[in-house]
Formats: sequence, C-alpha cells, structure tokens
Amino acid sequence: VSRGNDPVATLIYAQIFADVLAIVLRGVSLWPLRGKWTAVGKVVPSFREIAAFFLPIAFTTLMFSFGRPIVFGFMTKIDASNLPEGTSMVAMIAGLNLAWSFVPLFVNPLNQIRSVFVNYAREDLKGVVVLLKRVMVIIVSVWLLVAWTGLAGMFFRGLQGADATTSAIGEVAFRTLIVLPLFMGWRNYYHGLSLTYKKTRSMGLAALCRVGTIYCTCWMFYELELLSAVTAAVSFGSGFVVETFVSILATRKMRREILGEG
Repeated sequence: VSRGNDPVATLIYAQIFADVLAIVLRGVSLWPLRGKWTAVGKVVPSFREIAAFFLPIAFTTLMFSFGRPIVFGFMTKIDASNLPEGTSMVAMIAGLNLAWSFVPLFVNPLNQIRSVFVNYAREDLKGVVVLLKRVMVIIVSVWLLVAWTGLAGMFFRGLQGADATTSAIGEVAFRTLIVLPLFMGWRNYYHGLSLTYKKTRSMGLAALCRVGTIYCTCWMFYELELLSAVTAAVSFGSGFVVETFVSILATRKMRREILGEG
C-alpha cells in the first residue's frame, strides 16, 4: 500500500530498492570468502579477480531493472490533454506493462544462450553461433505470429483480464518491441564472449549506455509532446539497439586479440 503516495512512484522506487538490495546482499555473501580461494594443481583466481568478473554482471542486471521505471516515470508527467481520446494514464501504463510482462516468455530463453557460450564456445564457437541464430529465428518467428494474429490480445484479455482499451495498447506496444529479440540475440553473442573469456567490463558499460539511451529518448519524446505507448516502446527498444553497438565496440580489442576478428 502506498499510504497516500503516488502508487506509480511507489512501484518504481520499490523495484529499484529491491534490485539495489539484491546486489548489496550478493556482495555481502561473497565478502567472507575473500582471500580463501584454494585449489590443488591449478591457478587460483584472487577474490579481486572474481569480484571484477562478477560486479559488471551484477551491474548489468541492475541496469535492466531501471528501464521500465524510467519510462513509467516520464509517462506519469504527460498532460491528460495530450492523451488520445478515451485513453487514461492508467490504461497507458497498464497496457505497456502487459506488453513487457509478455516479453520474458520470448527473451529469457534467448538470454540463456550466454550460458552455452561459457560451456562450449572455447571448443566450438561456430556451433554455438549456429545455435544462437536458429534460436533467434524461432523466437522472432513466434513473436511475429503472436503479435500479428491476435494471440497477444487473447493472452492479455483472457489470462490477464485486461479490458479492450488496455489490451489494444499492450498489443501495439508488443509489436513495437519486436526489436528486442533481434538485438538482444545479437548482443548476447558479445555477452557470451565476454563471459567466456572473463572480460565483463564491457557488459556494464553497454548496460549503462542502454539506460542512458532510454532516459534520453523518453525525455525527447516527452519534451516534444510525443510520448505515448508506441514511442515509450520505441525508447525501450532503442536502448537495446545502442547497447548492442556499444558491446560491439567495447569488445573489439578482446575479439581481435583472442579470436583474431577484424
């Protein structure tokens, strides 16, 4: 219960607080183990090396949680007179949330490809890349099918109980977010390499650029009085586009030295 506070702001701050707390607790759980890594017959990484590998990954996860709160924060500032006729702010935010609640069903399996890189990329990088491409084709194909045949609307109205207006907003936003599996799959190639070769700083940098892009594009649309469910989804998707290209540039030296890529 928000106890008189803005309920949207309460949700935003609660999500941010929960993710920051999770990062802190992970760090606290590792701290007692500092200096105690031991192994027989192998080079043992120091606590500093392990922390240097872990912290950018944790930061990347934390940054993912900032995207939606930023978008919702800007949307609460929209003047009611700028909303489409018959649409309320609650319906706009609820529709966007419907679309985003559907996204993990598609992108979560795609994100697990990074674990395949860690386990198999050193022995068969080409095979892992083939798997990544095939998974991307399947996910994008199913996404297009669901988004443009009315299945998304059936899910929103039937399983989540959304009304017609909210469902329509969610369907449009979900179609707009088609860039996510395309660019997240591409990005995960570079994430996978970074995890495999323990060069994770680029992941944190790219994630920061993603959040910065979401903020800047939302601010731009808001100032131009163009912020809507569609442009909010565009802002969210643009963050992943920028993150992908930053990942390409940030891993260029590593790929050239380790894989001989140009």
